Amino acid sequence: MEGHTTQGLPDDDRAEIEEFLPDREFEEPRAGSLYDPAPVRERLRGRLAVIFTLLLVVTALGPIALVAWDITEWETIELPTTMAFGSVVGIVGAVLGFYFGGHGR
Repeated sequence: MEGHTTQGLPDDDRAEIEEFLPDREFEEPRAGSLYDPAPVRERLRGRLAVIFTLLLVVTALGPIALVAWDITEWETIELPTTMAFGSVVGIVGAVLGFYFGGHGR
């Protein structure tokens, strides 16, 4: 097939690749080309920072909303909220510290 470079692969693997990706072009890795993981790593760190920050916001505002809308009483959720909030603050602090600490290098 034109544009495909599946040289060096066993026939079974080559046929499977060409069956599922008939219009894709494959490039052989070039000797001397370097892989830079920084963009992927920073994107992942950013996503984790956002996810854990949202977790902190939900943990902080969720119980307030439950009490404000008379879904439950504070006495019912005080202990679980206190325990969860402390743990989440620690985790979020570690994640954000790792995220922003990695930018100083």
